[in-house]
Amino acid sequence: MDNKNDDFNSLFSNIYETKKYGNKYEEAISSSEESQNQFENSAKNDDVLNEKKDKNQDSGKKKVIVGSIIAIILLLLLGGGGYWAVKNFGGSNNQTTLVSKDGTVLGEVSEQEKSPEQLEYENTLALIQRYISHGEYDRAMDLLDSLLIKNGADENALDLMDKVIALKAQDKESAEQKAAENANTNNGELEKALSDLAKANEESAKSTQAVNDLLKKQAEAEQQRLEQERKAEELRMQQEAAAKAAEEARQKKLAEEAAAKKAYEEELAKKNAELQAQMNKVNDAISMGKTKLSMGEVAEALKYFETAKDSLPTSEKQFCGDKLSEIAGLIFETYEGDTITNAQDKTALKEAGLNYANQALSYNKSEAVPHYVKGRIAADNKDYETAEEELKLAVQYDNDNYINYFELGKIQYSRKKYTDASRSFTTAAKLAPNFENAQYNLGMTYEKLNQVDNAITAYKKAISIKNDYAKAHLQLARLLNTKKYDYSGSITEYLLVLNYDPTNVAAMREIAAVYSLQKNYADSEKYFRKALTYSAEDVQTCYNLSTVLYNQGKFSDALTYAKKAADAPNASAVYVYNYALIAEASGDLDTAITNYSKAIKLDSKMAKAYINLGKIYLDSGDADTALMLLVSAVNLDQNSFEAVNNLGSAYLAKEEYGNAASNFQKAIILEPDNVTAKFNLGKTYGKSGDYENAKQVLIDVIKQDKKLYDAYIEVANVCTALGDLDSAEGYLLTLQELNPSYKKDEVNALLQSLR
Repeated sequence: MDNKNDDFNSLFSNIYETKKYGNKYEEAISSSEESQNQFENSAKNDDVLNEKKDKNQDSGKKKVIVGSIIAIILLLLLGGGGYWAVKNFGGSNNQTTLVSKDGTVLGEVSEQEKSPEQLEYENTLALIQRYISHGEYDRAMDLLDSLLIKNGADENALDLMDKVIALKAQDKESAEQKAAENANTNNGELEKALSDLAKANEESAKSTQAVNDLLKKQAEAEQQRLEQERKAEELRMQQEAAAKAAEEARQKKLAEEAAAKKAYEEELAKKNAELQAQMNKVNDAISMGKTKLSMGEVAEALKYFETAKDSLPTSEKQFCGDKLSEIAGLIFETYEGDTITNAQDKTALKEAGLNYANQALSYNKSEAVPHYVKGRIAADNKDYETAEEELKLAVQYDNDNYINYFELGKIQYSRKKYTDASRSFTTAAKLAPNFENAQYNLGMTYEKLNQVDNAITAYKKAISIKNDYAKAHLQLARLLNTKKYDYSGSITEYLLVLNYDPTNVAAMREIAAVYSLQKNYADSEKYFRKALTYSAEDVQTCYNLSTVLYNQGKFSDALTYAKKAADAPNASAVYVYNYALIAEASGDLDTAITNYSKAIKLDSKMAKAYINLGKIYLDSGDADTALMLLVSAVNLDQNSFEAVNNLGSAYLAKEEYGNAASNFQKAIILEPDNVTAKFNLGKTYGKSGDYENAKQVLIDVIKQDKKLYDAYIEVANVCTALGDLDSAEGYLLTLQELNPSYKKDEVNALLQSLR
């Protein structure tokens, strides 16, 4: 828009300059004419007159040139006048101010209250006033003439006409005076003016061309936009027409197929009574076979189906194929159902279904049902490759049947073709929007593809179709728990599972585990115990329940379930370690030692078992055994703070102060804020005689943890060794202020020795 405005401004500037120079040229011409008249009046002789005639001829030529230029300028001005037409509105109600002949404001009238004739009249007067203010007297006179022609007694028009005539007379008088003043202007000024006029005219032409070019571009752009809109609308209409045509074609195809089949059978029926009777016999036999199947009489049903097959009019290929397909479908439907439980009958149905499916295909290979039956039976025989091939053919010959896609998706899923399976389940869901199993299986497939959000969406759709779909709630709960870490959301879903399926042990165990993660051990215990009521010997549940009880400090109860898990056949090292840990917490160190050792035998790389067992031996005074175990622990896990710190303690117990200090320093590097390691290091420095370092480390420990009371005793001993008895006494007195009863006898003895 800014460029367009610049183009228009340039054009208007050139027109303005042209108009300015046009006035100057008119003045120059008037001055020349006046000067010529004066020369003629004062001529004294023929020579002077002749010379004046020559000049008059030159002047006439110049008049013609100037007149032509002025005419061009007037045309430009008149042609460009449309750009200056401006209508002003006063306020939001479009009001017009009424003024009397002497200029007095009479009031305002709303535009909505005036007649069209009144509005036209007032607008004309306003335009005349504007022309007068800009010196456009001729235009003003033209409008006044039109008003007076309509109403010769119009006082407003007559007053304005008098005003225009007076102004024109004034302008004429001013022009004549100016012409007299400029009588001596030489022809050079005129030539310069003509040159300037030519340049201005050239610039005006360029500006006009620029405006025309801009308008052309705008017109082209608008044309392109309209063309794009037309094409878009045309495309939309084509797409709608195509979709409508496709649907109509599909419906037409279905109708034609049904009609063709009906017409075919009707035509067959018309052939002759014998053929009709034969076909009736086939249909009756199939009907009887179906009835026998519903009654569970498999052998009798198969006899009727055999009769139907033997009665087929073999010349009628379509009829034979249809009836054999129908028999195969009925047999497989019964085989797949739960009405027949006898294994021998099941086997007979499977073999018969496959046999009839193959016979049907011998008449018509493009029949979908036989391919479906063959595919399902192949899947039942775990021949998944054949199953997939047959079900693909079923889809090919009946692509509107959602069951075909659903069963194909199940086979593809079992063959780990998860992308293909997702497409099959998606199509099944589109064909049957209320088929919840398609959405559930789609969710399972998305999980395999690691598309968690899509899986969650699919499970939620399945639940929206069937609110009590416990399996979908369970899978959704698992995803929210393990993938989204939305423990509250998963608990809600687990509770819904148990609401719709109260005996779902998996949901009980899993909700208990989530409660444990939230440190809600009471509810966790509740659901683990509930799970054990349905599966009392489940090792995993016993183990989990023991950990929950342990976290609640119920060591005795925890020990019972930990032992069940640890004593189970093929129990893992984790279960045995857990049993040892709880036994240690219960104070049963013998059981703890036995099971820590057993855990190490089951898993020689279990560093925690070495650490805990080493700590027990260290606390019991067997520093050598502890050292051996803790060295193994550190070798297994050099970044274990417990292993490194306890190893330092083992070296300290053996008075190997260098190794002890080294391990405590490593422990501090692993956990810089751990005061236990710092205290152990300070204590080691003190034992080794490095009192200055001992004092500094122990003071830092006290600053970090004022309640580590042993540090006060150790730093007092170090200060005593350094001869700083006052400081030693001060630390002991501080300890008494903080905790008067802490090692009271030992502290008093130390204070007495200092005094």
